[in-house]
Amino acid sequence: MKTTGAYVVFVIILFLTVCCETKRGSVLETKRFRSLRPTNKPGVVPLAFTIERKRLGPIKIGMRINEADAYCKQLQKKTVEAWLYGYDGGGEAYLYFNGEQDVFALIPWADTDTILAIVVLDSQLKMKNGLGPHSTISTLMRSYPGIKLYYNQMMEWESCEDPRNELSFVFATTPESQIGTYDEDTDLPSTKIKRPHAKIDWIVIK
Repeated sequence: MKTTGAYVVFVIILFLTVCCETKRGSVLETKRFRSLRPTNKPGVVPLAFTIERKRLGPIKIGMRINEADAYCKQLQKKTVEAWLYGYDGGGEAYLYFNGEQDVFALIPWADTDTILAIVVLDSQLKMKNGLGPHSTISTLMRSYPGIKLYYNQMMEWESCEDPRNELSFVFATTPESQIGTYDEDTDLPSTKIKRPHAKIDWIVIK
């Protein structure tokens, strides 16, 4: 009987030890998960930043590049040519990315470090109405009744404009993949949408 009693005590102690370890591991996992949630604090990957007039989260038009860097220290950064996003003149842009995913680019005024434009590339970055890169043109037109699609002769792509909020919705199409139908005078907006499921490639905050 003594042997049986000792065995029962051993099993109970073992059960309590396993339960404690499981609970401890669960608490640690919860803390780790919470630490990965996006916030608007400096140094955190800004996947929760909202696209607004003159700003992407805390990054604002007119801010200096090094000020913006404080809000995205976990992103990688490299220099690219500004003409990739429709800004000519031989200037540079600063592209922020996370692995293989381009997140956004900052375009400074020529020969300065002051932000002229913000190019939003990641589909996780959205406006308050839910629009963002990879939203379709049909969704865009439902959100902006009466908005027009224009052809950019220099870049040979298409875009829609929100002048009130100073935003451009860019579709990096080619003459072969055009979304709209245009008259001979390409300064006029499209008369017909041929590809309603075409997606926004990026949004420019100006």
